[in-house]
Amino acid sequence: KTCAADAITQYYIEGKEALDWHRLTFFTAFGLTYLGAFQYALYVKAFGRLFPHASRFADSADLSSRLRDMLAVRDLALQVAAGNFIHIPFIFLPSFYAMQEISER
Repeated sequence: KTCAADAITQYYIEGKEALDWHRLTFFTAFGLTYLGAFQYALYVKAFGRLFPHASRFADSADLSSRLRDMLAVRDLALQVAAGNFIHIPFIFLPSFYAMQEISER
């Protein structure tokens, strides 16, 4: 995904006639390691252990039964909050911008 996103950005947004292969390689590696491996470990494995009831929210058949399971709703809200207010600003964004800076050297 990151490979395609960077190629599209280079061609259509930045208007480059040829791909910057060094940059494309860096962002492809970032996508495979961080977005693929690390985020899988974080969101699936770690969040599954930290917020064990959140998966029940998706397993319920209808919305009313989902909303009655207050432990599932609480864990789902905590999972969303941890992703948006801890992981993204303090782990993802610094990693992304560090990788972007390295790719421009």
